[in-house]
Amino acid sequence: MSLPQKLQEYRQREKLSQEELANRLGVSRQSVSKWEQGLSFPETDKLIELSTMMGVTIDSLLKDSPEPPPPEEAPTEPPVPSKSPVWLKALAVVLIVLVAVIALITLRPNAGDPAHPTETAPINQTETTLPNETESLPTETVPQQTEPAFRNEDLAELQAWFFDFARTYRLDYLPTFTEEAGPPTDVAEYLDWAFAINLDNWGEDKGTMTKTYIADTVWQYFRTPAGSHRSLEKQWEYDSVTECYTAYPGGLKQLDYYLLTGIEIDQGKYTVQATRFRSRFYGYSQEEEARLIASQFDGTATDLFAVSELTVTFRLDPDAESAPIFLSYSEEFLSDLYS
Repeated sequence: MSLPQKLQEYRQREKLSQEELANRLGVSRQSVSKWEQGLSFPETDKLIELSTMMGVTIDSLLKDSPEPPPPEEAPTEPPVPSKSPVWLKALAVVLIVLVAVIALITLRPNAGDPAHPTETAPINQTETTLPNETESLPTETVPQQTEPAFRNEDLAELQAWFFDFARTYRLDYLPTFTEEAGPPTDVAEYLDWAFAINLDNWGEDKGTMTKTYIADTVWQYFRTPAGSHRSLEKQWEYDSVTECYTAYPGGLKQLDYYLLTGIEIDQGKYTVQATRFRSRFYGYSQEEEARLIASQFDGTATDLFAVSELTVTFRLDPDAESAPIFLSYSEEFLSDLYS
């Protein structure tokens, strides 16, 4: 049973509507609907809340569990699963070795003779290394042990989560800064980024941002005050009377593609490494875009080329539906042509 199925079963059992469950989690009803359809994945803090509400561990919540067979078709003896869990395989190996050792001690007449020492193996040598079932996934940097503990098999879900995160918060426009020095205060560093992350909500005011919006947005995501406001050549014109920015004619950069390569969570601080890609072509349909993203995750994409390696550190703001508070951002471009 997959995560979407488990969510639906839990709601039905508790007689909750999608909206009621969304209210308990502090998210929109559309978010719960997308989770149950498998179109998106809950953020880490929501997974923790869900596991607590459902009375299960995060591991069992994320891991697909097999559907139980119908009663009338159930065999008298349970069949051996075609794909046993790793712990079950390891246990089987331990039992086989123990049986072999006992048989060897019992059958050999000179088992206690010092001249013929019994060839017993330490138990810890029976922990056979089994093949990694996620070798096909790009795991050059395996996600480190975190809180909650992510397993290798969670990598695909984590990659999908970070892909959406990077696009939602337009990391391609994020200013670079270190945690020690803190984020920049020059408002020019944030204008394109603040406009891009709210692109779908401008309506008739598209291309216009107020001074208040800029100040509030920079404080929300960076916890730093925006500096003096002024016009920027070829980008934004600032009217000190109306306190509004107006964009010069132009357009935003196309959305990039992101592949997570490492993640660590230490006392609520996320540090994520990823590779940023660009497409060789433009004008993908929605279906073509979905196929391209899927091929990126399984390592078969041919229409993408790597642009940079990035590292972003942030915390989640509990007062803003777990929006990020950025602590640092660095990016190493693979060519001067891409920067």
